[in-house]
Amino acid sequence: MTRDYVISFIAEGIAVALSLLVYRVAATTWAPATFAEYALSRKILSVVLVIALFGMDTAVVRFVAFEGRGRTAAAAGYLRAALMIGGGASALLIAIFVTLGGPLAQALYGEDGHASVLAILGIASLGGSLYGIAYGYERAFLRIGHAAVLLVLVTGLVPLVGVAGAPASAGPALLVMGVGWIVVGGGAVALRLHSGAAVPIQPLFAYGASRSLGLLLQMGLLTAPAVVAAHRFGIVESGNVAFALLVLGLLSTLLTPIGVVLMPRSLHLALERDAVTLRRHVTALVVVIVPAVAGMVIVVQLVADPLVAAYLGPSYAGAAPALRAFVWAAIPWSVFVALRGLIDASDVRPLNARNVLIACTVYAVLLASAGVWRLDQAAYSAAFVISVAVLGALTLVEGRRALSRPLLPEAVVEDALQP
Repeated sequence: MTRDYVISFIAEGIAVALSLLVYRVAATTWAPATFAEYALSRKILSVVLVIALFGMDTAVVRFVAFEGRGRTAAAAGYLRAALMIGGGASALLIAIFVTLGGPLAQALYGEDGHASVLAILGIASLGGSLYGIAYGYERAFLRIGHAAVLLVLVTGLVPLVGVAGAPASAGPALLVMGVGWIVVGGGAVALRLHSGAAVPIQPLFAYGASRSLGLLLQMGLLTAPAVVAAHRFGIVESGNVAFALLVLGLLSTLLTPIGVVLMPRSLHLALERDAVTLRRHVTALVVVIVPAVAGMVIVVQLVADPLVAAYLGPSYAGAAPALRAFVWAAIPWSVFVALRGLIDASDVRPLNARNVLIACTVYAVLLASAGVWRLDQAAYSAAFVISVAVLGALTLVEGRRALSRPLLPEAVVEDALQP
């Protein structure tokens, strides 16, 4: 188990470093407006990918880990079903972005001229869907090393190639990234496909549908502050907020290996009926996580100005206040990132989705209040941090419940998913 965590942490560290390099290259190569378009597009893409995947990345882990171990045909059947669902969702997104690109771009970017970029995001959604399904499949078999290679390629190297190879504008960089994702994700899936397997679409669809809404709300929560800033304060301030959200995401990403390993590992422990080991393991993780993230947040508060100046350049000094405000959300968000896999593994009900919906409702109410009182950007930032704190608290409650009840056996899972 320790080896899996070490591999995942190394891979996430490399991916984070490469992601930071991507934005560094973009900031030093492009004008601030072009950089803002790229940063906001990446935030929008994170939401688009949730729709394209339709929860199949998580569903593949759950079903293959329960039924696919040692049964190649059954595992390949779930893989084929996930590809059919994810591919269909991606095709629908591409059609929507091509036909309604103008109005959607106006709504998302707050100005005209971004319809072509939105169409490119549709193409990238297909590659992201292929990668997510392949990544989940490797995790289900606890092939953490294979999953780590996919992670570094898709989240680090391919976007870097896109930005470095397209110095003129954001659109070509996003296109290169999308095509690269299709090549990497499609190749990884092709290596695991086997003929003659049944295709159980209905159980996967039922499981994924309930979680895709929660994931969509989750990514929407991480994207909404940048979109709101674009409408109320302009595209440049939106870029500042998007950068702050990027740093928040990267701090949480450093903890993603916990969820990456914990979900399939908890499923395997469920089959072995070893709840004591799981409880002791999760408790130790949380005790380490919260102080570590709190320490990182304090460091960012102290060095935000030189950090932004060194990373983005002097012309982006306005991003420092946004970074200081939003980074406080890293503490409760890291709790959610670490424990959501445990919660999904322990219960077929979409408990994470419910908690995210509550947090989004809190955020919407606070946004409306800020708008009525015509408050400044600081109030909008505080609204986001408060809503994420609510999400973190709810996650802790559900995590404790998951560890205090017996882990769900395979038969109950299958019965609960039947229509």
